[in-house]
Amino acid sequence: MNSSINFPKIFLITGNPGVGKTTLIQGLYQKLSQDKTKTIKGFYTEEIRENGQRSGFDVVNLENKERAPLARIFHQMSRYRVGKYGVEIENFEQMTLPIFKDISQRCICIIDEIGKMEATSKNFERLMLNLLDKVSTENFLIIATVPTSYLSLSDKFKQHPKSKIFEVTFLNRNNLADQIFDNITEAYNKL
Repeated sequence: MNSSINFPKIFLITGNPGVGKTTLIQGLYQKLSQDKTKTIKGFYTEEIRENGQRSGFDVVNLENKERAPLARIFHQMSRYRVGKYGVEIENFEQMTLPIFKDISQRCICIIDEIGKMEATSKNFERLMLNLLDKVSTENFLIIATVPTSYLSLSDKFKQHPKSKIFEVTFLNRNNLADQIFDNITEAYNKL
């Protein structure tokens, strides 16, 4: 790849909680994975509900649909906490770190999300910063959801010169998937 060619390689999806970022990521994955020549790696987070109440989140591998707990409501003190949730770092790392260990050329990396819970893992943070360092010179793309609020790790992605940010709202969420898909396809064809 000619690194002097300037086109986005990081596609960030941001928006308020509950607006549909994960649903959009899942839709993009379904659409992108129809082309069997594309290598796509990544994960998404899924809300866990019990008795109509959110009780936590799981992380789900896109390729094999294996899942692991990311966070659960804990009544006792947990070492890693985000709000009322205890983050299960070991489960999260065992599921996600191997996904991004060896990124092949012409790969699309999907990360849902680079948020507070995920950033409690220093190993995950190091891996994400490593991907961020390589994205300009190697032939892969990153699609990630990030919070609208300040978070050091996600802000590094937002500030990267190869980043393009899409804000999801209740008004645009049904039409935004096609626009993002077109941008990703164009960038992938330039790899």
